Amino acid sequence: PKKVLTVEKSVDLHAGDEVIVEGLNFYPGSHRTLPEAKPILKKLLDLMQSNPTLMVEIQGHVCCANKPNDDGLDDETGDFRLSWNRAQFVRDYLVQNGIDAARISYRGYAMTHPLVYPEVTIQDQIKNRRVEILITAE
Repeated sequence: PKKVLTVEKSVDLHAGDEVIVEGLNFYPGSHRTLPEAKPILKKLLDLMQSNPTLMVEIQGHVCCANKPNDDGLDDETGDFRLSWNRAQFVRDYLVQNGIDAARISYRGYAMTHPLVYPEVTIQDQIKNRRVEILITAE
């Protein structure tokens, strides 16, 4: 089962763990995070700072695609790499705040790993419009 990182709760992490970063949400059609995502980004930064050997893959996901491999259109960049751009946004945030880029890889998964399918409600879409972290080494 996937672990869940929240603003209130830290998690004990080991290589191979998959972590849902709860509250790390984005504007629809954008790689920019919602303002309420700032505390969870800070929590993720703190986690990386307090575990200096931790290596991660940041995994971007999108909602609302017609086919699993369809990635979303990033309204800001004009390309169909929204899941990649979201993962890169989180990576760039960590690097800009002092985390060694060599510790972080990133990848876009489009709609290949939805948490909710089919998406019936806006809440379903929000759950799929996310970033997860895979611990690649501790």
